[in-house]
Amino acid sequence: MSINKLIKEASARGVTRMVLTDVNNSTGVMEFIRKCRKSESIIPLCGIEFRRDKKLLYICISRNREGMRELNEFLTEHNLEKKVLPDQPPLFRHAFVVYPFGHEGTLAPNDFLGIRADELHLLYNKDITDIKNKLLVLQPVVCIRPH
Repeated sequence: MSINKLIKEASARGVTRMVLTDVNNSTGVMEFIRKCRKSESIIPLCGIEFRRDKKLLYICISRNREGMRELNEFLTEHNLEKKVLPDQPPLFRHAFVVYPFGHEGTLAPNDFLGIRADELHLLYNKDITDIKNKLLVLQPVVCIRPH
């Protein structure tokens, strides 16, 4: 769906904050921010979804402008130097990292695990004491921007 339709649908459902994360870039961020502000109903959050060979590594969500700078510098370094994206990013000071559920690395204070609705059964009979405060709902929506 388009960014306009995404914002309209989210507003109609009572969403008050929404994150836009483009895959391995941040080109849609400014349009998303402008349209959310124009709608006056949704607070925009932005970030980057990092993938390697179409596999989701992590989703990074900026806390502020400095966070977007950190994320873009990280991505730019890897693109310009033709470095492979690591399985785990550096510790960002101004961004959160959301790993797909099943991530087995150590979680830093700003790290979380995103679990999709179709993965909830994986929590059945599991002791989630150590991760219960790190679980987030991962509800992706594909937004297509006209070229």
